[in-house]
Amino acid sequence: MCKGKIISLFVALAIVAGWITVRADVVLMSDGPLSNAPSNTPAKEEPFASGSKEEADKEFSPASTFKMIIALTAFEKKIAAPDTKLLCVDNVIAGQGKPLTFQEAMYTSNNDFFRQLIARLKDEDLFDMATRCKFGNAKEGSMKSREDWIHGGPFRVTPRQEHAFLRALIRGKLPVEVACQKDLMTVMRWPVDQPGVYVYGKTGSWEKTFWFSGIAVKSGSVRVMTVTLTAPGASRAKAIGRFFALINRPIESTDDATPENPASNSSSTGAVPSTSTGTSSAPATGNP
Repeated sequence: MCKGKIISLFVALAIVAGWITVRADVVLMSDGPLSNAPSNTPAKEEPFASGSKEEADKEFSPASTFKMIIALTAFEKKIAAPDTKLLCVDNVIAGQGKPLTFQEAMYTSNNDFFRQLIARLKDEDLFDMATRCKFGNAKEGSMKSREDWIHGGPFRVTPRQEHAFLRALIRGKLPVEVACQKDLMTVMRWPVDQPGVYVYGKTGSWEKTFWFSGIAVKSGSVRVMTVTLTAPGASRAKAIGRFFALINRPIESTDDATPENPASNSSSTGAVPSTSTGTSSAPATGNP
């Protein structure tokens, strides 16, 4: 047997045995009306899955999407508000530091901003919030320092769990005061170049996993999407591009809109949209 065939056979056996994880991409989508829409158009409870559907229930590092949990905890503990500004230094900011608003810090995923919030919170506060919100599962002994909270601490999360979190958020159904949920929506506001479209989202990049978890509100309807890219060549820009490519597409036609072949109504480069970050209040809660 030639060397190539031996290697292929070993890889196949390793995958079956669980020694090697096949990395692939999945997008979960849910559509629904806003709360003031006719009651005869209920949302489906089971999200539509595009791509490698088995990935929806695999656990990954939440990466910086965990900053949604940090923000929610900060609002509940009243150590910060949507108008909070902090002087931040990070590897993406040149010079001696720059004051960032909460929304700017969420959009740029500034680690220093969230380190300062973590320093004011207890480990049990963050653990409790993630557990209450069913945002993944904690792995004992996986956390080496408090710095790890930036990427989820001991928690691993499935795309389905992240998707359920966003669906509960837009409904105002997380186990947190509604005011805190509205505050989170406010700081998650994402710049959009499409008139009449409002996006609330969070990126994440860690351990070769790239996320964009977001909510798009348009014309009285809501679309919740969780983009999880782990296949070779995946990137933060492709996760963002995938999300924006699918905002206006019928759910049934999403399987052919890959990160390398986004829908025609979005930039094919997967680039970040306009960086204007004007704040806005969250929309009326919806029902995706």
